[in-house]
Parts: sequence; C-alpha cells; structure tokens
Amino acid sequence: MKDSLSFPAAGASEAHASAFERSLPQEAPRTLELEFHTDLICPWCYVFKRRLDQVLASLYAPVQILWNWQPLFPDLPAAGAPFSDWIRRHFKEYDNPQQVFNQLQLSALREDLSLNLLTLGHLPHPGAAWRLMLVAQEHGLQHALGEMIYQALFQENMDISRWEVLRSLALCLGMDDESIRMAREDERIARILDAQRQAWLASDEEPVLPRLKINRQWEIRGMVSRDTLFRQFDQALFPVGTETGLPC
Repeated sequence: MKDSLSFPAAGASEAHASAFERSLPQEAPRTLELEFHTDLICPWCYVFKRRLDQVLASLYAPVQILWNWQPLFPDLPAAGAPFSDWIRRHFKEYDNPQQVFNQLQLSALREDLSLNLLTLGHLPHPGAAWRLMLVAQEHGLQHALGEMIYQALFQENMDISRWEVLRSLALCLGMDDESIRMAREDERIARILDAQRQAWLASDEEPVLPRLKINRQWEIRGMVSRDTLFRQFDQALFPVGTETGLPC
C-alpha cells in the first residue's frame, strides 16, 4: 500500500490563488500519484521534501507518495565514510566542502529548515534505513518515516545505519517489533532493494537528485521552485480543457 495523504487547502500564497483558491470543480480531482526518487543521505532531497510538503499542504486532492532509492553516492562503503571527505570527492568544482554546506544551509533556511551539516562527521550507509522504509510502505508510514530519518541524520546527526536508532524511530510511528524484525532479517527485502538499486545503476539516465514522477506522465528533476511544483500539480490534477485547468 502506498502512503496515502489527504491535504486540506490551507495557506496558499496570493501568487497561486488563481490555481488553488478558485471554485472547486464539479467532479473531484484525480489522485496525485507521486514517485519520489531520493536517497536518505541526500541533504538536497531533504530540503526538497520540505518544499514539496509545503506545496502539497495547499492542494484539494488526495495524494499517494511512493519513495524509491536512487543512491546519491553509489560507491559509498558499507561502513560509511567521513562526510566532508565524500563531499570533497564528489563535488570537485568547489574548493572546499564549506562552500557546499553554505549553499545547502541557505536553501534549507528558505524552507524554514535548519541543517547541522558542520557537525555531521560521518556519513552512514543508508541500506538498513531503506529496508525499514520498504516495510513502512506497507503500513502507510513511509513518508512520515522518511521525514524522521532525515531529521535524525541532518538535524540530530544520528547514525541511521544502526538498527537501534531505526527501531526507535519506527516505534515512535507505531510500527511493531515484528515489522522491524522483518525489515532487518528478511532477505526478500534485501533482494528487492538491491534490484531497485541495480536497475538504477544500469540505466542511462542522468544521475540527478531529487526526482519526482507525477501520475506516471511528468517528471521533475532537481531543486525546482514552488511555482514549478504548483503548476505541474495543477496540470496533473486539472488537465487543460477542464473547468479549472491551467495551460502549462
């Protein structure tokens, strides 16, 4: 079962009033089906998720969200690695990691989000966290768990590769120990995730994060603006030619 969220309309800005504060159509809008391709160790994805959640909170529509693992650092060792070293290795266009951290911090502050990147010494491997995310999907808790994992890593600098950390997060959401045990021990979970990861690595697609697929018709890549999200969601919910559709 995919996460199913129902967001009431609230707080839409004046800039988007024409799209989201007009009269409701006679027929209910279609469900917004989102595939969120991300990684739980990607700080850009966390910032984008916060922006995405703010936009979704303004919609008159049911929303289903499915998270998929697209590795940020496919060659990250199982034991993890020093965060600064990994940033320096993969973002050679910057003189030092501080420049990357500064840009990320500014982007986060625009979303009322604070990241503790300077104190994040170790970048953990996300494999265990993704195993738990796959089981959380069956409970309708995947989106909420993803938020908690992001918070644990990028705000509290917790090691999300440790099962005791993941268990505490899952229990806070109401998951039971049997589900957590399944995530940790069931090899079928590992095979599903490995197949998902290998399929991405074998593809010819440009490795851009985050990626958002909308109703299996549209795709958004990278840190797009709220305006872009608003317009694309409006097109997906109310296609051109309907009473409320906007030409996009």
